Amino acid sequence: MKKIALCFLPIIVTSCTFLNKRIPEKFKDVDVNQITGNIKTGSVKKGLNKEIAIEDFDLNFELFLPDIIETAYGIKLDNAPDALIGSIEKIRLSDNYIFLLDRYTTKSVKKFNIDGSFITNIGQKGNGPGEYIQPTDFYLGDSIIVIYDQFKSSLLFYDLDGNFIKNKNIPFFAVSFHIFDSNTYVFHTLDSDNYHLPDIINYSLVWTDSTFNVKHVNAFREKDRYWSFLSQNNMDLYNNKLYYHEPFNDTIFRVSASGDIYYDYIITFPGNELPRKLLLKENKKDFLKATDINSTNNYVEKTSNPIITKDFIFMPIVRNASKVSIIYNSNRLLLDVGNYSSDQPISFMPPFRNILNCKDNTIIGYVNSYEISEHFEYMKRENRLHLLTEEFIDLAKNVNETDNAIIVFSKLKNVEQ
Repeated sequence: MKKIALCFLPIIVTSCTFLNKRIPEKFKDVDVNQITGNIKTGSVKKGLNKEIAIEDFDLNFELFLPDIIETAYGIKLDNAPDALIGSIEKIRLSDNYIFLLDRYTTKSVKKFNIDGSFITNIGQKGNGPGEYIQPTDFYLGDSIIVIYDQFKSSLLFYDLDGNFIKNKNIPFFAVSFHIFDSNTYVFHTLDSDNYHLPDIINYSLVWTDSTFNVKHVNAFREKDRYWSFLSQNNMDLYNNKLYYHEPFNDTIFRVSASGDIYYDYIITFPGNELPRKLLLKENKKDFLKATDINSTNNYVEKTSNPIITKDFIFMPIVRNASKVSIIYNSNRLLLDVGNYSSDQPISFMPPFRNILNCKDNTIIGYVNSYEISEHFEYMKRENRLHLLTEEFIDLAKNVNETDNAIIVFSKLKNVEQ
């Protein structure tokens, strides 16, 4: 937890360096005193404080899926033209519906029935009222869905049928956001170019009221000192708890509505921790060399937000340019789910590919139909189908390569060591 102390540093005052930075035209008229005049720094507090030390793991380990998957099923999404997606960056569920964010390909938020049949797009691309240039993130409430457009720096409010309600402009840039209640928002702003608001520039978490006046900041990270490795999923909601994980940090924080954050999990890899100095901008070449696939350092890179279920922590990591999935069970059983970049990637098959959400001990992700078809044929050719569950085998047999993506639900067993 050596990096927690950074969060206690005081708010940085306005400097000539910040004032000399180019301020986007959309923020030229922002009233700095109004937006940040009553700002407070939140506290970093002890939460679960669960320390997990992972000594070593096998990059070539192959997991027998029936050992850890209790039940699994896939929902094939509709093949209607408006339903087709490229990639999925976010999955949210209500009792009867699935909401998906395709940020880069179709640039849309889509609503499906729970059986995968397409209903509608929420909003549409454009510059008019109720339209967005690119949906960057979204929040699903009981009666509304709110879409964040990073390019317009605005939140667009819709009802759950996709009818536009209102637009609210945000006076700063962010990566993602969450709404705690009607007057409490939190924004993930890691390394965003908010030079017009110097009191928030060095903080990764910013709390505001409904008019976007800043109430609290937390998670100190000095702007322009470290090179960026952004992930939209560095702040996300799992089992109704909001978590934040700074890239390369060992600590997973639980985020509260009050502006305080709690260190719940500290995950370390003794002997393989990446030296903090390599993250400095002036040391970027040394970082790339130290983490190259041919490096003998075996440094572990923790870049994405871990998925935290009721009894498991799923953590994608990188070591020597190889992506590996780690599952840690509350009973202290460590499972290494294989190497994405090998010729035999267990993680290429569900359930451990593209995990974006969870409910209790069920992890929720997606897989493209062409990927599951290709991988099934590979596993069949190599006589390795016994590594998979019957549900995944049946799923692979019943998809075509041109089908839309498949949402995969996998309930994990609470296994004993």
